[in-house]
Amino acid sequence: MSKSPQDVLSQIKDEGIELIDLKFTDIHGKWQHLTLTSDMIEEDSFTEGLAFDGSSIRGWKAINASDMSMVPDASTAWIDPFYKHKTLSMICSIQEPRSGEPYDRCPRALAQKALKYLDSTGIADTAFFGPEPEFFLFDDVRYDSKEGGCFYSVDTIEAPWNTGRIEEGGNLGYKIQYKEGYFPVAPNDTAQDIRSEMLLLMGELGIPTEKHHHEVAGAGQHELGMKFDSLINAADNVMTYKYVVRNVAKKYGKTATFMPKPVFNDNGTGMHVHQSLWKSGQPLFFGEGAYANLSQTARWYIGGILKHAPSFLAFTNPTTNSYKRLVPGFEAPVNLVYSEGNRSAAVRIPLTGPSPKAKRLEFRSGDALANPYLAFSVMMLAGIDGIKNQIDPGDGVDVDLFELPADELAKIDTVPSSLNDSLNALKADKDYLLAGGVFTEDFIDNFIDIKYEEVQQLLRYTWQCNNRLTLPMSGTGSAAMEASIANFIEEGEKILIAKKGYFGDRLVDMATRYKADVSVIEKPWGESFSYEEIKYEIETKKPAIFAIVHAETSSGVLQPLDGIGDVCRKNNCLFLVDAVTSLGALELLIDEWKIDLAYSCSQKGLSCPPGLSPFTMNERAEDKLSSRKTKVPNWYLDLSLLNKYWGSDRVYHHTAPVNMNFAIREGLRLIANEGLENVWNRHNANAKKLWNGLESLGMELHVSKDYRLPTLTTVKIPPAVDGDGFRNHLLRNFGIEIGNGLGELSGKVWRIGLMGFNSSEENVDRLLNLFDTELKKYSIFESSTF
Repeated sequence: MSKSPQDVLSQIKDEGIELIDLKFTDIHGKWQHLTLTSDMIEEDSFTEGLAFDGSSIRGWKAINASDMSMVPDASTAWIDPFYKHKTLSMICSIQEPRSGEPYDRCPRALAQKALKYLDSTGIADTAFFGPEPEFFLFDDVRYDSKEGGCFYSVDTIEAPWNTGRIEEGGNLGYKIQYKEGYFPVAPNDTAQDIRSEMLLLMGELGIPTEKHHHEVAGAGQHELGMKFDSLINAADNVMTYKYVVRNVAKKYGKTATFMPKPVFNDNGTGMHVHQSLWKSGQPLFFGEGAYANLSQTARWYIGGILKHAPSFLAFTNPTTNSYKRLVPGFEAPVNLVYSEGNRSAAVRIPLTGPSPKAKRLEFRSGDALANPYLAFSVMMLAGIDGIKNQIDPGDGVDVDLFELPADELAKIDTVPSSLNDSLNALKADKDYLLAGGVFTEDFIDNFIDIKYEEVQQLLRYTWQCNNRLTLPMSGTGSAAMEASIANFIEEGEKILIAKKGYFGDRLVDMATRYKADVSVIEKPWGESFSYEEIKYEIETKKPAIFAIVHAETSSGVLQPLDGIGDVCRKNNCLFLVDAVTSLGALELLIDEWKIDLAYSCSQKGLSCPPGLSPFTMNERAEDKLSSRKTKVPNWYLDLSLLNKYWGSDRVYHHTAPVNMNFAIREGLRLIANEGLENVWNRHNANAKKLWNGLESLGMELHVSKDYRLPTLTTVKIPPAVDGDGFRNHLLRNFGIEIGNGLGELSGKVWRIGLMGFNSSEENVDRLLNLFDTELKKYSIFESSTF
């Protein structure tokens, strides 16, 4: 293994290495990488770094100050075993290119600051960490969320639920029962060779390894053992560990996950972390004759861990799923006490015998989705604070905490029950992290904001806007529609509504109820407005708000919006858009089209269950809201109150639908992973295929192709067909639901939705085949056309 920049440069030359892969860890604990040709690496690269754009890394730089440098650590160099072309890999820290200072939001640079702070206290000069990341191996992972339902599914040949499954070659029955996965031999343990390859490969890459084994959960839970190391090296080893585990698993046709609780009703996955402090080569945690042979320094360190655990769990248990694991009954250490050898305590003192060098403590509550640089740093800082302030941890607890009576258990502090509770604890208890300038207020606030605002950030991407107030409102799309009226129109103010279908009617109804001065321009159901028509009406009527439906699903019309925003601004008018059936499916450019207000829903293009309404408004809309002369007449939909709930101060407004917020985050994340333009192109391509197919069957579409709506197609019901009967036939016999016409189109058209994850070639083909075969049976016609 190369140890110095000169060693690396010599290895590149001697071995003819052509590619260099630079890896660094983002705030979320994920490796990012950049591959360079070897001639890009010079000796000064190890001090000055190599430039990259930091604005594209979540939670890092703004685009106007995005230049950053990644500085490779020569001691981490190894040949990447997973690349076809010989590639030398190195782990990097990030620094500011102008000042050469470590970047405050780089986790590895922060961990380096933590070690400098430890040395400056005089307490110790070395911190050792021994992490134990666990993981699951699955043969199949599937999940989906769309209009007709949502699901997740994980599977492995070892799972106890597969005793009755038909398997290739026969089901041999060697399944591992719930909570009985600890140390079984083959044939129950099917992953011996996989784990062996993982462990040996980690050793080849320089990680000091020890063992591997099956873990407690029956459905494919495993652990590889590695030796302790200094803080930075231990964190580097965790990142390499995850990289090796995932890629070897993929080689065997499996997927590895460090998700804390992927399987219901079985043990979850943690990352127990052994830790100790040393000074001048001597261990500081051994105290012969005391409880568990702990020194007073070790007891104070434990006191700091137990006191600050509720706040630092935001880093050691950083996901919502982390807290699904932290529940009683599954060996999850939820009790904030310490004990010798007791695995039901958050802090365990392993039985290590008389050797002072082996004396350590083990924090058991964290999990492997933690960023290891941050997780190890926060635990060390909590322990240092305990030593500095001589925090007494109380007596050790040696009873089985899982079996304590409820009245006794109630006296023991426990870890937070949710990520939200941990983040709130972090806001209230963070001074120990700021000591020595290791963490900064900016880092902590940014971390909290990232966790609170992941949904908002994803929504801004999907809306294509930078609006500060972009959030999912509680309620269906109609709630957001009403919020748009209630918040931005006062009694007697003029609103101009362009109506060309059922949902335009609904806007008119709501505006009337709030006593607005409503003006309406109208088109037949099936037509769209021209730019010139809208421009004339806005300039003539001078409304405070102009409102229009982008994707009118009652008639199947897509309304062009480009240019309307300019007209509204010239006439001091807010531009309000109903995007219920376009967000996340069709091109929608909030900032570029100068849309001031827009709302949508969760169950259409975002493919989530109904119950949330994405909403966005720009500064022009915020100014109008803040200048109201009267209170918003609807308390629940008052955006000035909801703004505080979603802001940094987090003022309580109502109980949020937490599960729905998680669901919409997943829907938005899947859109981001596919890429917004790819999503738009998919919807357009599948819609055209549907239109062409229907017309080839002789069916007539209601809307001209010039403004057809790709997410919903209105097709005229053939005269000889019972429209409702045929719809029920498809639903009852094939599980396909198409809608009846609304309003004046009721009984005249069918409405075929093709949006979100339902928009696929497979679904189009299936529907067209059924129309071709079943509609003939359901009509008086015998020919292939109607």
